[in-house]
Amino acid sequence: MILTIRFPEDFEERYNKYKARFESTQNEISNDEPVSEKHETNKSSKPHVFVKNGQGYLVLSGEEIGIGDKDSGKFRVLEKLCLHFSVPQSIDSIYEYMGSKKGGLTKDAHIVFQKDRKLALIESQFREVKRIMKTHREQIKKIKRLSQLQLKREKETLWLVEK
Repeated sequence: MILTIRFPEDFEERYNKYKARFESTQNEISNDEPVSEKHETNKSSKPHVFVKNGQGYLVLSGEEIGIGDKDSGKFRVLEKLCLHFSVPQSIDSIYEYMGSKKGGLTKDAHIVFQKDRKLALIESQFREVKRIMKTHREQIKKIKRLSQLQLKREKETLWLVEK
């Protein structure tokens, strides 16, 4: 018995288009470049970050909130999560983007411990961001309710949502 598989005549063309589209999407995701020094006035409702004079800022509900140095862990975590807002990202990719060497993890450390430790460091940095946001709200004392950001987790991934 011989099995014969017949592809449509335009299969190779369709396959190459799909492959090119997939590769370009993968390049966009893997080339998470730091936020530029230019701040474009983006009136979209989606939270975003920008850098001005070496300081990182979060724009949330139209309000600019100073987060800290552009190379700080808290800004790097927020930057990574805002690059692909509401899109689940692996704990490893966020940790690597953060560039953290805290915690003294070694290559010999148990894998589960590494994941737990990485997650704890990311959550710690995000709690610091939330503290900064709370302080900002108290300082401006506006009646207008600013949105809040929440870190969601499912298995090995994290993402930001707006409340």
